[in-house]
Amino acid sequence: MIALFIPLLMLFVAPALQIKLSSLRVKGKVRLPLGVIFLLALLIGFMLSIAAFFVSMSGMPAGIKCVTGCTAFIFLGILITLITTPLIAAVAFGKYSQRDKIAKTSLGLL
Repeated sequence: MIALFIPLLMLFVAPALQIKLSSLRVKGKVRLPLGVIFLLALLIGFMLSIAAFFVSMSGMPAGIKCVTGCTAFIFLGILITLITTPLIAAVAFGKYSQRDKIAKTSLGLL
């Protein structure tokens, strides 16, 4: 059971990290640009998908030679990364633009 739980958690680390970093960026507590956060989340998502594959393989009993089920972690992880990271980036960019526009309006710059 643990052999499936840990790799599954690994697949959601990159989107969770992107949500956290993007919200900190919108609040102005992190100076990383949103594009860098997006690329970082993509890279970490791809790397953790492959790492989840190896973690799930190491949890398999010694007599099993077929790891077809373990390869599902690679494809599922890439799918999760490719779907969630652009969505999170778009929402964060919208929030950041809205916050920036409100700040400029209140200062009389627009």
